[in-house]
Amino acid sequence: MSDAGEHDEVVLRLVLDGLPTGRAMPDVLEVGCGDGAFAERFTTAHPHVAYLATDASPAAVELTRARGVPAQLMDVGTLLAGEASYDVAVAVRVLDHLADLDRGLGELRRVLRPGGRLVAVVEGPDDDRTEDRLESALRRHFAAVTRTGDLRVLTAS
Repeated sequence: MSDAGEHDEVVLRLVLDGLPTGRAMPDVLEVGCGDGAFAERFTTAHPHVAYLATDASPAAVELTRARGVPAQLMDVGTLLAGEASYDVAVAVRVLDHLADLDRGLGELRRVLRPGGRLVAVVEGPDDDRTEDRLESALRRHFAAVTRTGDLRVLTAS
């Protein structure tokens, strides 16, 4: 399996593990959805989940919508959602590109419900400094941060 495929499998599992069991239709927010490939894969396999993909790029939002996934133009630094709106947030290879990481993480924490989970994938396969910086920033906003093996996947709640 390719690194991307392995990451996707891990991210899918971590998102599913973060969903509450008592809610009929849990809510997932993806920030930086890119072309929508992950969002399409998730929503196809799990239609019982309310999934919103977002990106700061109009082209990315259109590509994601073309895959049949609900998508909105939105910047992670100013999320257009109320407090405690989502059970899980997903950020695949996007957080390490934010100009203001703390602002983005603060927004993600704000829109997550109590007990909610952020699943984040770090960009580079060999950049330990980026992963360490992201983990440090996550710890400023979330009570628990966990690394998943050597796949550069972090979860925070």
